[in-house]
Parts: sequence; C-alpha cells; structure tokens
Amino acid sequence: MDTHLLTRTAFPDLPDKRAEYEEFDKRCIQRVQQSESADYFDVFVLWLVDVGLNLFRIYYQLLVADNWKNHPNYFGCDNYFQCEKHIRFSSNPSKMLRNRVTFVQIKNVRLFNQRVSPLTDEIIRVDHAGELGADRIYAGQMAILGKTEVGPTIKHMWEQEKEHRRQFEELINRYRVRPTVMTPVWNVAGFLLGAGSALLGEKAAMACTVAVETVIVEHYNDQLRQIMEASPTPDKELLEIITKFRDEEQEHHDTGIDHGAEQAPFYKALTEVIKLGCKTAIAISKKI
Repeated sequence: MDTHLLTRTAFPDLPDKRAEYEEFDKRCIQRVQQSESADYFDVFVLWLVDVGLNLFRIYYQLLVADNWKNHPNYFGCDNYFQCEKHIRFSSNPSKMLRNRVTFVQIKNVRLFNQRVSPLTDEIIRVDHAGELGADRIYAGQMAILGKTEVGPTIKHMWEQEKEHRRQFEELINRYRVRPTVMTPVWNVAGFLLGAGSALLGEKAAMACTVAVETVIVEHYNDQLRQIMEASPTPDKELLEIITKFRDEEQEHHDTGIDHGAEQAPFYKALTEVIKLGCKTAIAISKKI
C-alpha cells in the first residue's frame, strides 16, 4: 500500500515534503557510511533532533494547546515526534540509518490513527501524568528504602505503576493525545516526594502512598462515572483499564495502612498536604 498516495488523497492541502525527506535521508545515509567517526555524527544527529523537537513542543503545546490537532502543521509536527522516537530510542542510530529506516517511512506511520472525544483526550492526558508521577514516587522511595525490609513491598507496587504508565503511554501514542506540558515537572516532583517521604522513615513513606492512592482512587472513580454518563456506548477498553488500575491503586492504599502509615509522625498534616498537591497536579494536567 502506498501510504504517501493515501496521505495525498486524504489531505490534499498537506504540503508535499516527500522529496525533501528523501534527499535528507540520502545525505544522512551517505554521511554515516562514509564517516570514520560515526559515533560523533550520531551524537550530533541526536542533539539536533532533541533541540528541534523541544522547540516544536514548546510552540505546539503552549501556543496552540487545545487546538493543536486542527493546526495545519499538526501532521508535520507529529512526523517529527515519530522521527525523534525512532532515533532517540534506537540502540544504534547509525545502524538504523544504514538499514534505511528513513524519515520518509517514519513520516507515514500514523497519519490515519483514530481520534478521540475531548473527554477521552483529557482522561488519557491526566492519567498518563498521574501514572508518571506515581512511577517516579516509587522510584524515589526505592532509592532510599530499596535495601530495607519494606523494599520488596515498594518494588511490587512500583512494578505495577510502571505497567500503568506503559499502558497510558501506549494510549497517548495510539490516539495522539497531547501530553501535559508539565510532564518534566511531575517527573522531578514525583521523585523528590518519594525520596523525601522515605527519608522521614518507612512509615512516612507509607503515609505518602496512602495519601497519593486515596486521591487517585477517588479520581478514577470520578472518571468511570464520567465515561458512563457521557455516552450510551462507552469505550469498553478504557473502562476496563481504569477499573483495573483503580483496584490496584486501592491495593496500594491498603498496603500502606497495613505497614503502619497511620503511625507516621504528623500523619494527618503530612497526608493532607500530599493530597492537596496531588489534586492540584490533576487540575493543572487537565488544562495544559
């Protein structure tokens, strides 16, 4: 199937960049094959892609925001995201180029993916942000308490959060949902919260878990109600994912209680502050 022809038929106003991409691919491949220091070239390519993609993100996420999917250059921006993904996560970028995994092939990968309702778009975006934060919280706790008696328990919860994050990253990719622009902030803040609570002791770490999971369980329940009320034929897959993850978050909450969370110093104040922070993060991630 000629995906380029399909693209031109479906989107006649889309600028035809095929020749430009092909020429760039050709120059890249020749340069890598001829270079005696391909590693330096790989680093240079990765650096250029990284700088360019971050500039695209700033423009599209901050200036275009909710209307970005209707922007005339949206598909071009999405193509650049795919280029970045294939290059940045390739174990050997120069080998990728030699094997002719080219920009032209990448640029036609996902132009025909389905889109979702505004509600589903918001749900996937905010849940992805939440699971990213939870992943980093447990990473911070493991960094401090990984070799203690409670380490295996934290590791078990962390593994589940990793799976939650992976699932929502897949949904973001599949439905082309715009991630929150606060992703770098939640990444750092989550790790600091996890490590900071762990430094106060095992019970404080468990109190952090209880506070976070209390908010997340309530949040997932609210989303389930929203999905059921929004349509007579709700998204079955999304319902199943959220229900499963909610039950696992409730399990984490109960684990925290069982491990003495309520005996942590200043338990009430600590959990209320963390809950407020989580609710604020959810509200922000819904909007930007």
